[in-house]
Amino acid sequence: HNSGLHWATLMASAKADWFRRENVAMYSKLSAGILGLVNLNEVSISPAFHVTVYGIEFGSPQVRGLVEIGAGFSATISAGLRYRF
Repeated sequence: HNSGLHWATLMASAKADWFRRENVAMYSKLSAGILGLVNLNEVSISPAFHVTVYGIEFGSPQVRGLVEIGAGFSATISAGLRYRF
């Protein structure tokens, strides 16, 4: 069933490391931007935010895993991989 509701966020982030070594880092992050909602033919824009209270990255300088815990417009707990060129 397609409800016709679609959404997207566009946010900029500021990150503060409070522990960093070559293979592990811990940080907090604040993100703010806009949320766009499209419901059938109606479009609305509103503010969006997310606070990462606790984030940890681990791995090599080029490839890192990450886990974040926070609140706002992103998931409460998220995990992923980062690749740096």
